[in-house]
Amino acid sequence: MTVLFYQEEWEAILTDLINSPAFSLAPALSDDAISRESIYTREDEML
Repeated sequence: MTVLFYQEEWEAILTDLINSPAFSLAPALSDDAISRESIYTREDEML
């Protein structure tokens, strides 16, 4: 019963966060920005 309560509370907190102005104003990441290859390429360039 306790685990279910925490899960419901956690889901409500995440839903509030997702619906907050900070998320609605931020641009979505492009596929290139989140691709694994792009991450490793930028990491290599920093070294």
